[in-house]
Amino acid sequence: MKAARGAASSVLCARAALIVALLLAAAQRLAAQSRPIDLYRESMSFCCKPADGYHDLDLFKDSTNNLIGDACIPGAGVDELRGLGIADLDERLGRLRAGNVIALRDGRCTLTFPVITGRRRDDLAAAVRPVARALAPRVAEIGEEIARAVPGHEEMVFHLLWSRVVDQMWCRAWQREHRAGTCPPGVDWVLYPASPFTFGTNSWGNDLAVTWNWQTGCAVWPVVTAVRTALLSAAAGKPYEGPEADSLRRYGLLDADGRFVGFAYREDSPLDSLLDRLTTEYAALAAGRYDYRRLAASLDIGVEQLWVILFHETAYAVFADLDQDGKLRVPRVLAGAGEPADCRATVSFQLHH
Repeated sequence: MKAARGAASSVLCARAALIVALLLAAAQRLAAQSRPIDLYRESMSFCCKPADGYHDLDLFKDSTNNLIGDACIPGAGVDELRGLGIADLDERLGRLRAGNVIALRDGRCTLTFPVITGRRRDDLAAAVRPVARALAPRVAEIGEEIARAVPGHEEMVFHLLWSRVVDQMWCRAWQREHRAGTCPPGVDWVLYPASPFTFGTNSWGNDLAVTWNWQTGCAVWPVVTAVRTALLSAAAGKPYEGPEADSLRRYGLLDADGRFVGFAYREDSPLDSLLDRLTTEYAALAAGRYDYRRLAASLDIGVEQLWVILFHETAYAVFADLDQDGKLRVPRVLAGAGEPADCRATVSFQLHH
């Protein structure tokens, strides 16, 4: 009898704990949704100009414009917008419309790019989770292959995996699914809350790739692009003595004598061939995993836009799984930790013959 009571008590406690956890999660979600979303900071952009035109997301750097944009997410009426007490509302609405970030139809305001929040955010995560679990073991092996190819540069593995493999497979996966055209269209979107493993790549052809996320304290991209040609020469052996030398030393790319100490590899080298092969393999691995039309209908997003968003979210979920399992080393600097010199691990150069 005591054992039975103990078992019943344990079940009740477990149920109570589950209810508390569910209520806490719901409260956190509601609290997050009650705060304005920073549309500029939370936005992601892929590739080139979207099919529906350029979206001037910089307009949302202005906090008042952001307040208007946030109200437009659920489709606020113009009268509701006037309730925000913004004296120059009409002028701002005109600028936001001209910037192609909001639309006014039938007296209601909407955003012109996908914004996925709340229940739709949860539904997208639920769709991505099993696919990420299926991909993670092979992606871990891809990371191991890269590590073997760059002995002594283990800190570069994540950057090469993301920026030189996963974030380069778009056209190959698109073509593998026999979609119209050679590559997916440009897309701007907001997914909130974002995964803590949300990463992007800034590229200059194959010459330069920089991995970033909003937690990264590396302002490398403006520096390296300003002196890209000279820095490529430095990577090939010519010391750099230009105006950005101090910044490049601070970010771990030059030594005290101006010699290049960042990471570079040559076009058509064994590493270049490996990265190209792994890009094709990842495209084949990830392609065809979703029922795009069903998901697009349930999330009220265009199929092509959703395709791009799904492939990003799948990669981020894979990184989360591998990080949790201890199978992937994400540089600490990409989480806002470490020293400025650790930014070296977020940059790679490709040298041409």
